[in-house]
Amino acid sequence: PSPTPTRQPEPSPTPTDVLPVNHPPMAMDGIFEANKNGGPVVLDVLANDWDEDGESLTITSVTAAAHGTVAMVVGGDSVVYMPARDFVGMDWFTYRVTDGQDAAEATVVIRVVGGRESYLPFVPRAR
Repeated sequence: PSPTPTRQPEPSPTPTDVLPVNHPPMAMDGIFEANKNGGPVVLDVLANDWDEDGESLTITSVTAAAHGTVAMVVGGDSVVYMPARDFVGMDWFTYRVTDGQDAAEATVVIRVVGGRESYLPFVPRAR
C-alpha cells in the first residue's frame, strides 16, 4: 500500500507593520509690505503654509535678500526683514520649511514703499 500523503499546514500570514505615510509640507509664496527706513518687520511667512498630516512647521533656512537683510526668529516660526537704507521697490528671498521629515521652499516678495512710490503697481516676478 502506498502511504497517504499528509498535507502540510499553510504558513500563517506574518503580521506587517504599516507605517504612516508622511506628506511633505506645503510652502506657499507670500507678499508683504515694509516702509522705507521704517525699521525691521516681522513676517509671518508660515501663515499660509500647512502640513496635511497636521505636523508643526519650522523654518530651517532663508536666503539673502538683494535690498535688505533677512534673519530667522529664534524658534523658526517667523522671519525678520530689514530693508536697506533709502531703498524703495521690490525685494525677495526664499525660505525652507520642514515638518520634521520632509521640507518645502517658497519665495517671499517684499514691497518696500515710501512717499509717492507707495502707489506703484505690484508686478510679480517670473519664477
